[in-house]
Amino acid sequence: MEKVVPALTLASWSEPPAGLSLNPEEAEHYPVVAYCAALGLLFHTLYVPLFAGLGVPSLAAFNVVSVAAFGAAVVQYRQGRLRTALATMSLEVVAHGWLGCLLLGWASGLHYPMLILVPLVFLSEGGSLLWKASAGLGLMLLYGSCYLASPDTTASASAQVCAGLTALNMVVAFFGLIGTSTVHALAVRRSRLAHRAEYDRAESILHNVLPETIAARLKAEELTIADAFSSCTVLFADIVGFTPLSEKIQPAELVEVLGQIFTAFDGFTEELGIEKIKTIGDSYMAAAGIPEPVDDHAARAAEMALRIQAHIAGLAPIHGFTVRVRIGLHSGPAIAGVIGRKKFIYDLWGDTVNTAARMESHGLPGAIQISTATRALLSDRYTSEERGIVHVKGKGEMRTWLLTGRAPEGPVTQAALPPAPRCSE
Repeated sequence: MEKVVPALTLASWSEPPAGLSLNPEEAEHYPVVAYCAALGLLFHTLYVPLFAGLGVPSLAAFNVVSVAAFGAAVVQYRQGRLRTALATMSLEVVAHGWLGCLLLGWASGLHYPMLILVPLVFLSEGGSLLWKASAGLGLMLLYGSCYLASPDTTASASAQVCAGLTALNMVVAFFGLIGTSTVHALAVRRSRLAHRAEYDRAESILHNVLPETIAARLKAEELTIADAFSSCTVLFADIVGFTPLSEKIQPAELVEVLGQIFTAFDGFTEELGIEKIKTIGDSYMAAAGIPEPVDDHAARAAEMALRIQAHIAGLAPIHGFTVRVRIGLHSGPAIAGVIGRKKFIYDLWGDTVNTAARMESHGLPGAIQISTATRALLSDRYTSEERGIVHVKGKGEMRTWLLTGRAPEGPVTQAALPPAPRCSE
């Protein structure tokens, strides 16, 4: 499909057109090409009447061609063909300098704009350093050859005219050299800021997916991340009867409801120093005491369970459906690590995980079922009542308890919880 060149405005001159795909290096050089094209169009348009008035019709005619060449360069760079645009402008500048020195002599100063091409070679995208050095040397030889091509005398222009042309072309060279370097520096800075913003976004996403310490180890190219923890507490929370509800409401509403519920759960994990592991459908899994071990992991998990219970109890019915949650806790050793090489997940394994899942699945709607191991770690800061012996799939008969609340002396707050140490087992 033929590319459509949009109408240009002064504001959009140095900005790539919408839909134009440029790599980062091309994006850095786009404003430089735009600046050079604008400078070339301006001065070569002024040169046409200037040389016509000086009585040099050949140079006046050549500058008409030059205006066309820079106009073509504008179309080329707006289409993303930056190298072609630079080549078009470079050929014109070399030809202009050569012809000017040949007709008016070295004293006319028409060779000065050729100096702009030397830094452009090194600022241009792509190409090896050897190639750029060779091209720069070739340009300097061409520049010197203008002097050799100049006649000994200037018959077609007076000394005053040549002095004026020299001053004018020195201005062109100055704005070309300083302006090009400045525009390139600003473009590079803008590009680096954009890259930094993208990097920060990527870092934020990585840290939302993985614990901070695990993300740091992953960036350090640690190939296998697996840690054994002698004691932690795993929490499972499952929304009771949510599957039938999901068949009655629209997908967008379903996702919104789950998103709001689990976002509240995420807030509890951040407040209590607990690590969210993952969500599985309408089930939520978290663990306290990983990846940084803490002594009071059971208390943190119990506090989160009570907060989840209270939050769910305060929700209004959804299409007549009263949201209830079933929660299970178990404490013990576990292994944590990163699975995958592309879509990372920090996961947890071991009998503790399986037992915690069974505490939830064999629990009661609206209740928090905990194992004897978890209850023993809670000491007297939380109250519980014995549920009795429960036959647990894969475990046999287990004595379980229902967490009922906080001890009379008051709830465990974030301030009462010691900060998690920055270390790993």
